[in-house]
Amino acid sequence: MRSDGSSARKIPVHPAMNHLPDLVQYRLGSSEPLRLPDEHNDQTAAKVLRNEYTITADAAGHAVFGESFAPAEAKMTWPVTAGVAGSYSATAHPQAAAFNAEARVARMIAMRISVMYIGAEQTSAGFLSFEEKTVSADIGSLSVDALHTATDVQVKAQDGLVAYIDYTQLPRWEVPTSTTFMAYTFPIALFVASGLPASTPVFRVRVERFMEYLPIEGTLSEGEVRGEPHDPGALGAHGAISGPATSVHPHGGAGKFAQLVKSAANSAYHMVQPLVPYVVDLARAHLTKTAMSTLALML
Repeated sequence: MRSDGSSARKIPVHPAMNHLPDLVQYRLGSSEPLRLPDEHNDQTAAKVLRNEYTITADAAGHAVFGESFAPAEAKMTWPVTAGVAGSYSATAHPQAAAFNAEARVARMIAMRISVMYIGAEQTSAGFLSFEEKTVSADIGSLSVDALHTATDVQVKAQDGLVAYIDYTQLPRWEVPTSTTFMAYTFPIALFVASGLPASTPVFRVRVERFMEYLPIEGTLSEGEVRGEPHDPGALGAHGAISGPATSVHPHGGAGKFAQLVKSAANSAYHMVQPLVPYVVDLARAHLTKTAMSTLALML
């Protein structure tokens, strides 16, 4: 053992890391459609719903916005009055109607959100926080300071953030037209920014929703269905990298983030599909440490 109490032995590279599953590839930048490799092997279709929009700071330099779990209320914004968030306004995803015409039932597999600062460099100011909330009631009527306090990560506004939103329980088939679609299965992704240039467009937001669905009879996507074999290793790796440290990073930290994702996925594979018994304890210790860590304050 080392003097710091950590094991001197290194975790070997699991053979599965030579062929990373789609759920890990998505965290490394892939935009290919995803199907959940659970124990059910239905013939399904898959699509990635995309959206981009601009966020403008208010007169006090605040911006409170996010993405809902449901395409029917995709973009969410909260006005701020006297430092307190009010009732949200929601805008449906621009592809929601087209998707609803194709999907009888659906489930979201993952969501990736990129927030990029677009304000003039000479006037760049402020800070940006990210957190996940279960429902909108946990956001409205709270002060901006309280929302910042509860965040997982906080960076300079000009650094921007990329967030990976994962399920908290295994997604089930639901009717996609509902405003409660995927509620309690996925959280609300909330971004809170303060100290921004007042009344100025400051962020460009890009959203990718990875959707799997059962097509409506007679739709074109009926010809795109296929099964996804059960892969417990991929599910285990995905669960292991769903913590804060491997779910959000500033744009400039992509390289370090990718290394952390791969190391956590490697440990997860040793837990789910161990090659030799001694590796399990090492892998468990590494995953425990990773799950408890979070990104450092980078103001």
